[in-house]
Amino acid sequence: MYQTCTEFGFFQSSDSTAQPFSGIPLSYHVQQCSDIFGPEFNLSMITDSVQKTNEFYGGFKIQGSHIIFPNGLIDPWHLLGINSDLSEDLIAVQMEDAAHCANMYPELPEDLPSVLSARQRIFQLLIKWLHS
Repeated sequence: MYQTCTEFGFFQSSDSTAQPFSGIPLSYHVQQCSDIFGPEFNLSMITDSVQKTNEFYGGFKIQGSHIIFPNGLIDPWHLLGINSDLSEDLIAVQMEDAAHCANMYPELPEDLPSVLSARQRIFQLLIKWLHS
């Protein structure tokens, strides 16, 4: 919770009625931060802290190589992630109708095609990078 309030702002809220989190407004999460860590943990402080984190780590302009960014598109956090390839070795992999970390769950017969495809793409990239 502390990192959410001081670095990431990964609050599960949404204005969309198609999300399971639509009934929880952002103000609820900000109030939680304030209640737990003190009144200085307001929206302005959290916003500034998230901005500093993004500046430090690169935000949507991350520097690095050989990184895969998988995102389940019904995960409210996917908008905070990298959703398109940044280069040949900074790769976004999206999974339609899938949740957070769906590619990391144990394989099941009822897995979504998008999850199966994402796992295959990730595996292929890892093999390629390990052999280069």
